[in-house]
Amino acid sequence: MKQYTDPAADFTGPKTGFPVGDKKSVVFVSCAATIALCNDAGAAVKDAAQTLGWNVNVIDGGGTATGWLDAMNKAIALHPDAIIEAAISPDAVPEPFKRAKEAGIPVVSLFASGSPGPIDTAGVFYNEDTDGAAVGTAMAQYAVADSGGRARVVIIYDNTYAIARAKNDAMKKVIEACSSCQLLEDVSTPFGELSKNVPGLLSGWLSKYSGEPLYVLSVGDIAFDTMIPTLNSRGVKAGEVKLIGADGSAAAYQRIRDGKFQVTTVPQPVREMAYNAVDQVTRALNSQPAVSWSPVPFLVTRDNVNDAGGDQNRYEPANGYADQYKKIWGIS
Repeated sequence: MKQYTDPAADFTGPKTGFPVGDKKSVVFVSCAATIALCNDAGAAVKDAAQTLGWNVNVIDGGGTATGWLDAMNKAIALHPDAIIEAAISPDAVPEPFKRAKEAGIPVVSLFASGSPGPIDTAGVFYNEDTDGAAVGTAMAQYAVADSGGRARVVIIYDNTYAIARAKNDAMKKVIEACSSCQLLEDVSTPFGELSKNVPGLLSGWLSKYSGEPLYVLSVGDIAFDTMIPTLNSRGVKAGEVKLIGADGSAAAYQRIRDGKFQVTTVPQPVREMAYNAVDQVTRALNSQPAVSWSPVPFLVTRDNVNDAGGDQNRYEPANGYADQYKKIWGIS
């Protein structure tokens, strides 16, 4: 697992860029204010864009397809120079992406499709993302290794999100390829309704699947926030249930640090990705092609939880990315 537990040390982003020109306006559309990943991305995009002297408006998508549609339409109505959105799949709400393209407003996405690169069918200039399949593979391989090849696994995800589907498919593939492992359940539930659905799901798993440990893999750490009270109320001890998540929320870092059920998470280097998203906007506005880039998955465990920004409960690669981007933007 060493390839996943050593944080990135070198800057692997673009080496050349473009002058930023006149002050620009950007709208950031968040998937949901309740999801830390999207909130953190918005704050980081605002920080990077304001470094360039740009104006940034933030709109909350509310965590539902209806909310995303409304938020994207509000963003287009502001006639910005560009839109950056987080975790809103064009497959779920294709119409506003089509309208943005027709209006000549470039859209750069974060975590929207499960893999990095342009989404040509939706007119998305570039989707900033870790490779969802690589993240899911790392998570499931951790469960297999930690269990000595005998992992008993349930998976929880939200199939509304393309990145969640990519992670889920990869996790299933790894567990199903392990002949002595068991994939007990694979459940999709709306992440906007976790507080309502998760306690019942978890209680059912604890009743049906006796024995230990039970590995619960979630495409997002947010699912575990509502599991902890149920685990505590049922007297479950650490080690009897092991939680493996992704996104690297502050709560996840603290649970790992405290040894409270969660054993690992795969955080996104959100601030670095946000700077790259803003850089992609500069390229779109200069009629230049996007630059391909994706971070390597990093597994946070109790052994490395305070490394690479972990002492601040986030993944902050020590590669000087902010200075590197300022340099290629000509403002350092």
